[in-house]
Parts: sequence; C-alpha cells; structure tokens
Amino acid sequence: GVKTPNIDEVLNYVQKKIGKEYLDQHGNLDLKQLEGTRAPQQFGISSLEDFVKLYQTADMKKREQKTAYARSESPETTQIGKVKITSVDVYLVAVPLCKPYRVSFGTATHGHSVLIRINAEAETGSDFRAGGPEGKLEPLLFFGWGEASPLTGFSPQTPEGAFKVLNEVVGPRLIGMDACNLNAINRELNDIPQCEAFVRGAVDIACWDLLGKILKKPVHELLGGKLRDSIPLLYPFSDQSVAEDTKALNEKLDQGYRTFMLKMGSGTLGIKDEAQRVTNANKLFKARKVDARFCVDANQGWNVKEAREFCDLIEDENLMFIEQPLPKTAPSEDMRKLKTATKHRFSADEA
Repeated sequence: GVKTPNIDEVLNYVQKKIGKEYLDQHGNLDLKQLEGTRAPQQFGISSLEDFVKLYQTADMKKREQKTAYARSESPETTQIGKVKITSVDVYLVAVPLCKPYRVSFGTATHGHSVLIRINAEAETGSDFRAGGPEGKLEPLLFFGWGEASPLTGFSPQTPEGAFKVLNEVVGPRLIGMDACNLNAINRELNDIPQCEAFVRGAVDIACWDLLGKILKKPVHELLGGKLRDSIPLLYPFSDQSVAEDTKALNEKLDQGYRTFMLKMGSGTLGIKDEAQRVTNANKLFKARKVDARFCVDANQGWNVKEAREFCDLIEDENLMFIEQPLPKTAPSEDMRKLKTATKHRFSADEA
C-alpha cells in the first residue's frame, strides 16, 4: 500500500509550493492554490480536496505539538504581555445524526456547526519565549477554539453564512490584535455589520479559551467561579408516535437521562396524538418510579386554536413548560391569552 505521509513531509511540500510567508499571513489553504500541482499523486491521495484536509490536519497537529512544548518548558511565573493573533482557522462541520430529527420546520439529518480556532503568539522577547528542542528560541504559541451553531429556520444566519463572515471578514480583521484584550476585539466586531450574535459568540468563546490557556486557569475561574460540578443533560426526541416515544424513553432512562424534550408541531401527528405523548411520558415515569421531567417544544408549529386545544388536553399533566407554541410573528396578545387559559408555563425563546 501507499505509505502514509508524515506531518513534516506534508507541511514542507505545501510551504515550498505556496510559500511560508503567505501561509503565516492567511492561515487557510484553498484548492485554487494547489491546482496544477501533483500533490495528490505524490502523497497517494485521491483528490485535491482530500489533500487539503490532510494538510489542515497536519498543520493543526504541528501547532499543538509546538504549543505543548513551549508551554511545558516555560516557567509557571512567565509574565505574558501582548499576545498577538497570528491567524484564524475556520471550519464548516456537518456531523451525521444517529437518526433523522423531525421538527416543525423539517427533518434534520446532520448537525451543522462552524468551528473557529484563533492562533496567537506572545510578543518577541526573552520573557515570552521558551527553549526549542534544538536549543533555539521558540515563540510561546497559544490557540483557542470557539463554535457557532446557527440553525436554519430558527436563527437569522445560516451555518454557511456564519462560515463566510468568520473566514472572509472577521478573521482577517483579528490578525495582529492582542488576543487578551477582549474589549478591543469586541469594539472591532461592533464595526462589522455582518457580525451578528452567532459570529460574535464564536469569537468570544475562542478568546476566553485562549486566555485560559495563557493564564493556565479554567475559564470558569476567569468568569467568577463555578457554581456546580455537573449539569443534567436534556435528551430531545423527534416529533414521533407514542410507541416510538416509549421505546426511546426507556432506552434513555436506562442510560441515565432524567430530563427530556418532546418535539411537536411538524404536522405529522394531530393535536390529540401530541397530547397523548405527554400523558404517556408521565405514566411511564410513574410506572418505572423514576424522578424524571420533560418539556414540549412546538417550534412555532401551531396556530392559536391548536395550541389552546393542546393546553386543554394536558391541563392536568406534569410538564416543565411548553416552548414556542405560536409563530414568532404572532401578536404578543395571542401568547398572553394562551397563558391566562392554562396553568402551564411557556418559553418564548424564538419570539
């Protein structure tokens, strides 16, 4: 078989073809830069797309090796001054779901996220450098990961849109900035019209992650301290039948889950069938003698009449709350009237 190329072979080849200065400045590598080369054939790769993925993996591993070495060699008392952002890597990720997930706006088969990695280097100077493996001075390198997960149908931005803004607009604006000065970074983001909440959140998470690594402290300490050691996980179920609920609830209860969400509002089931799912869940918890709880989420899938019928049918059932039963464009008065007609609480998180 073809020998698997090592990290250095891949990086050296790309640096020779593209130029180290360009890579240091732009971070990401795209297909156009390698068109006409024999990169795939030379390394036994089937396509340019696969070679680019191989390069990105090799580049990430090399940076992590250098970062780990520099930090392990630096004394605990090292004083870190300005830590300059040197590059920003952005990845559009689609993770296949174990099973299709049906909600009011359609059926999802993948979970989509945008990952951002902010890479930074401490300012040049003896206080900010560590001895390399060959006795050379190596810069102290740091990186922080962030994530944006806009969901088509809920958020004003799509994963593809967030990727484009982070990769083409935000990333280049961050180069050269002090990674520790979050106020200056936020002010820079304020001047970017396309920089809405999901994009800002990804950058913010990455900066806090990076700052925690620089200071060698967990981020919760930087934010004032943790209040708990763990949180209960909520497991959401598709808009599905009572029989499917029963099988899934038993399976997840056996795995230790005690908090659930039943998705509704897709139109697959009638209101009476949706209400029966609530009754079934409560009966199942009682029969198994478990302390479990759940909510339902219609994701804007009902009108006022349907929502009122559902509330009437489950009036005597135990339920944490009903999430977004009405469209976000519905008059606030409709939700107010709905609330006064039932004991159950509502969440208007998409309103």
